[in-house]
Amino acid sequence: MYVALALVGTACLAPVLNRTGDPAAAARFLDLRSALFAIAFVFFAIWLAGVGLRARATRMLPRWLGWGAVVIAALQVVGTAFATIDPGFTGVPTFAGFLWVAIVSVLLARRADAKT
Repeated sequence: MYVALALVGTACLAPVLNRTGDPAAAARFLDLRSALFAIAFVFFAIWLAGVGLRARATRMLPRWLGWGAVVIAALQVVGTAFATIDPGFTGVPTFAGFLWVAIVSVLLARRADAKT
């Protein structure tokens, strides 16, 4: 859901960048883009929280990674709420979430290599 909503939100920039000629229409497309990204960030937070709680329950990942996902998810929700003031609030939690995904990917890939 995150990727789909982010792609649709990015597609909303095309009419704005192509100079639709109507500033009101461009503003509506930018508002739609902001709303789609906000919804995408909430879905990303829900996914992170679910994976983090599941990782803690199954102990497939270290506990700190499970807690880290839950904390990043909470920061993502708070950052998304404050994004109405300044869109920059979503930058740090989103980057932290992507970093978390990268760390888990490397950890799971190394674990798979060790088993073979």
